Amino acid sequence: MIDSLSNKLVNYLDKGNYLDEDKEIYLHGAKLIISEVIGTLLLLFLGLMTNHFIEAVVYEIVLSSTRSILGGYHCKSYAACICTYAGFFLAGVIFLNYYHFTLMTILIVCLIGSINILALGPVDNVNKVASKKKKDVFKRYSKIVLIIYLTIIAALFHIHNGYLDIMVYIFIVINLLMLGGKIDYEKSKK
Repeated sequence: MIDSLSNKLVNYLDKGNYLDEDKEIYLHGAKLIISEVIGTLLLLFLGLMTNHFIEAVVYEIVLSSTRSILGGYHCKSYAACICTYAGFFLAGVIFLNYYHFTLMTILIVCLIGSINILALGPVDNVNKVASKKKKDVFKRYSKIVLIIYLTIIAALFHIHNGYLDIMVYIFIVINLLMLGGKIDYEKSKK
C-alpha cells in the first residue's frame, strides 16, 4: 500500500519528467512521509479509542524527537515499523492501567536507562552509518536529550503529575529500541 501510494505521488509530481535522475530519492522520501503519516494517524486513533489521546500525542512527540538523535532499531518494512510503533504504545496503555511506577522503580529505570544512553547513544543504523564527526555531535546531543528527559521526569514526579508513568514508560521504550538497534547493527557487521 505504501509503495503504491508513493509511486502514484511521485508519478503525479513528475508529470513533466523533471525527476529522472532523482526519482528514486523522491520515491524513498514519499515512502517515509506516507509511512510516518499512517503511523501517526494510527497512533492518534488508538489514543482516542483507548481514552489515552494525550498520552498518544506525548508518545509521538517524545519518540519522534529523541529517536532522530539517539538512533535505535529499524524494522525491515514500513508495515512492521508502524505495527511495532503502535504495539509499544498499546502495550504501554495496557501496562499502565495495572501498574504505576514507584519512586524506587523510577530511580532504577532512570539509572539503567541513563547508563544505556550514555554508553550506546547514538546507535548507528545498519543502512546509514554516521561519520566520526557526526557521531561526536550526536553524542553531545544525546547527553542534552538525557538531561532534558530526566529533568522532565523529576519535575513530573515532584508535582505528582499523572503523565509521569507514560514518560517513564517511553524512556523504557527508547532504551529497548536503542538496545535492539545496537544488537541489529552488531549482527550486520558479522
